[in-house]
Amino acid sequence: MKHLKLAAFTIIELVVALLLMTIVVAVAYAALTLTGKQLGGLQQRFGIDNEHRLLQYALQQDFEAADRIVRQEGFLVCLRPSNTVRYELLDSTIVRHVDDETRDSFHFAVDSAFVGFESREQVEEGGLVDELRLQLHAKKNSYPVYVHKMYDAANLMK
Repeated sequence: MKHLKLAAFTIIELVVALLLMTIVVAVAYAALTLTGKQLGGLQQRFGIDNEHRLLQYALQQDFEAADRIVRQEGFLVCLRPSNTVRYELLDSTIVRHVDDETRDSFHFAVDSAFVGFESREQVEEGGLVDELRLQLHAKKNSYPVYVHKMYDAANLMK
């Protein structure tokens, strides 16, 4: 009787191969998890930076389009020929209202706010405003905002 010898792996070889494969999969999983967390943090930071740019842009556009900007009942009011835009500075949100409709909300806490006219703080109700400086923060990051309005003589004489 002739014995047939089959080519096969021993149990030790299979266990070693399985162990090596487990280590490789564990390292790949850890790297993927770490990369996912970093990507999530970057996406969140990008979202906040984008919201800051949108706020800066909206303020600049409203300041430029306004005939007059006044401080009124705790609001910053941009009086335009076609509509009125009001900014409400709350503790953790800046809300933009167009006419009486809420259009935008920006999720920033206001650390400091300077509302001024000709480089002096404007504290009186209905007083004309030509400068707004805000120091905002969100998620441990600080964001400055600065907008300025150049009035023409016709608007200042109203």
